[in-house]
Parts: sequence; structure tokens; C-alpha cells
Amino acid sequence: MLTLSLLALIILPSCTTTLANNRFYADAGPAGAFYFDSFDKTTGLIPKTIWDANRQGMVCETTSVFTNLKDVIEQLCANSHACTYDQQQQENAFMSRLQDAESKIK
Repeated sequence: MLTLSLLALIILPSCTTTLANNRFYADAGPAGAFYFDSFDKTTGLIPKTIWDANRQGMVCETTSVFTNLKDVIEQLCANSHACTYDQQQQENAFMSRLQDAESKIK
């Protein structure tokens, strides 16, 4: 969903698009899970008992998957010249939060 939302944000800059603020989780083993939101600075830690009860059915990916998507989006922006500065800043902020989440669980 986020991938499609990011691509829509970039490909259709002249259209009015509302993107949902999505929550992402990074499994922190015995500590539970660290979470962050895609478009604001909300972060936190979910205790393991709550994480174990709620994580069924979630899809997990490594940060390299997001990095690959970021590379594709940046190439699309460079080739189409359709991305605004604000859109590029949103992408960079998301990747920064993703890397921060990864560093907190290692």
C-alpha cells in the first residue's frame, strides 16, 4: 500500500492525492517491537506480549527492500522530472525513520 501510495505521489503530482500515515513495525525480539509512522515522528516500543498477540498476518521485509524501492522512485523522479522538492523530502524522511528503527532493534 505504501509503495503504491509513494508511486502515486510521484507519478501524479498534478492530481490531488491523500496519503495515509502508515505505521511500520520492526521486530525487536524479546523486547517486543519498535514502531514508527511514515509521515510523522511518532515512535515507540510495544511490549512482547502485545506484539505476539497482534503480529499475526503481518508482512515483514528487510530495509534493503525499501532501499531498492527508494532507488526506483529516485530514478523515476530523475527521468520524469515530475517530483517536487517536498515529495523528495517526504521520501528521505521516511527512509531516515526506517533506518532509525533498524538501528534501535540491533
